[in-house]
Amino acid sequence: MSGKATVRKGPKRNLLQVSLVTETYPPEINGVANTMRHLVEGLEQRDHRIHLISPRQLGERSAKRRVGRPESLVPALPIPGYRGLRFGLPVYWRLRRMWRTPPPDAVYIATQGPLGHATLTAARTTGIPTLTGFHTQFHLYSSRYRLGLLTRRIIGTLRRFHNRSDATLVPTKELRSELIDLGFQNVHVFSRGVDTELFDPSRRSEDLRRSWGCPPAGLVVVYVGRLAAEKNL
Repeated sequence: MSGKATVRKGPKRNLLQVSLVTETYPPEINGVANTMRHLVEGLEQRDHRIHLISPRQLGERSAKRRVGRPESLVPALPIPGYRGLRFGLPVYWRLRRMWRTPPPDAVYIATQGPLGHATLTAARTTGIPTLTGFHTQFHLYSSRYRLGLLTRRIIGTLRRFHNRSDATLVPTKELRSELIDLGFQNVHVFSRGVDTELFDPSRRSEDLRRSWGCPPAGLVVVYVGRLAAEKNL
């Protein structure tokens, strides 16, 4: 496919049929899975049609279904070092058959594993506009795990992958600038949001703060996440 593809508009109110490909999705618990859940729900609230494609995790026998949302589970293998999480196999020909009639208006690839690489190749071959998401800074992880000598190779691999897509989405302006300096092209900011109904000052509890030993005007800091080397805690 030469050049950059143009997004095909849906038949009504510019609504889109989007295939979203991710190595992880709830009920798995991690940042990418949570981000993908909010992305899918936000698009569906705006009446876009989502087809979710993800690896078959342990205990999953068939695709989970939600009214109005088709989901496809692909074969998977365990991810070394991540207990209970699996990566999708490169099901290139299955994707080509899946997108034969009708193809989606766009494909979003959230992760850069074998499934993501196969998806990007299949989408480009079929002429489907494709976005990639830069959710995990793998090039920074190498130094945390004493693999600093591989940093340049990891950056090169990520750059080649993302530059094959029509655009790469990142959560912050700072990360966009960093990736552009590293040679990434067509990088755009797709910032995260805060649910202001869930996170609201009206939920403040002075009793709870006192139980923590925190004065009324004191600052409370909470961290929720994995205790891992790359978090630099």
